[in-house]
Amino acid sequence: MPLRILRVALDTQETHVEELPAEIEQLVLGGRGAATWWLTHRLPPNTGPLSPANPLIFSVGTLAGMGLPATGGFVVSTRSPLTRLIAHSWGHGGWGNALRRAGFDLLVLEGQASAWCVLQIDDGAVQFLPADDVAGSDTRATSQQLLEQLGEEYRVACLGPAGEAGVAYSSIVAEGTHIAEPAGTGAIMAHKRVKAVAVRGTGQRAPADAERVAAVYAG
Repeated sequence: MPLRILRVALDTQETHVEELPAEIEQLVLGGRGAATWWLTHRLPPNTGPLSPANPLIFSVGTLAGMGLPATGGFVVSTRSPLTRLIAHSWGHGGWGNALRRAGFDLLVLEGQASAWCVLQIDDGAVQFLPADDVAGSDTRATSQQLLEQLGEEYRVACLGPAGEAGVAYSSIVAEGTHIAEPAGTGAIMAHKRVKAVAVRGTGQRAPADAERVAAVYAG
């Protein structure tokens, strides 16, 4: 299947869904490979890490969203503020499952928001919420407060105080527990003024060969 990308322009609050050609999915499968393809082909080589033109890309693997053990993690890719090279952060948990069930393989944040915000993705619907209530909160408190506000079925990836301050090696934390590191992707998320990304996905994903998958996990 073609990889589906949700592109979010933070400066204009416009969204666009794009599908990559099927041959790209066959070449890179998804996840880190897809994000690397995007950065290699879409990011001008002279773009600085803190430039609004430097995208922050969340991606998931091909098994995400299927309810299989240890497949709900995610990767965050960008031009790193630490090395100025393309780099990736890995995070575990269930945030990647939620993004895939919302219908997307990649989430690309582009530009820079005019004020700190929370990005809410409810299946295919995207909203920008003010981040005033969670400003300065640590990652556990931010995740819990957004779950109380939006619903327990959401999965939240967010910044803590270090991220908000733009510390170069800061990380993004999912569900208040799962740290996406290394590469300093938290600093890029902060520069884009995104405090958190809360995702709820209700779509059903199933493996193409359920019997073989069951045999692998049983063996």
